[in-house]
Amino acid sequence: GSLGFIINNKDFINDESEFLVCYSDNLTNINLTEMINSHLNNDFTMGLFESPNPLTCGIVKIDDDFNIISFIEKPNKTHSNLANAGIYIISKNIIFDLDNKSSGSLDISHHLIPHLIGNNKIKGYKIKNILLDIGTLNNYYLSNDILIKNSSLFNNILNEK
Repeated sequence: GSLGFIINNKDFINDESEFLVCYSDNLTNINLTEMINSHLNNDFTMGLFESPNPLTCGIVKIDDDFNIISFIEKPNKTHSNLANAGIYIISKNIIFDLDNKSSGSLDISHHLIPHLIGNNKIKGYKIKNILLDIGTLNNYYLSNDILIKNSSLFNNILNEK
């Protein structure tokens, strides 16, 4: 799983205080600098987006300060459409605290996030930009249409130096 991969490769992040995880099946033009700046004094920051189909996503409940107070992966019924975007900033100490756990099939959504809620400072960052999960064929085609018709939306990424 995604968490097992990180634990098994923790030497790669050994000299960092925090690191970024971005699932590769998203089309986004998120401003990562803003998200990183929002992470200050947090242990874990999760990118969030408003899902048009929340039953297919991990759904969070947040308080007024964007602290994540609950998380349910693909719920049967939902209280919100605020969903896990698969973009995280994680403080290294959290991964090293998990060092004693088995690392093979551990997943961020199923194992890490539930463990952190109530035990660590876990915040949400609402993505104001485009975020589309391209893990389905329909969304993959939609992402191509978005890129063709709206390439200027990605100029901030393409022109960064």
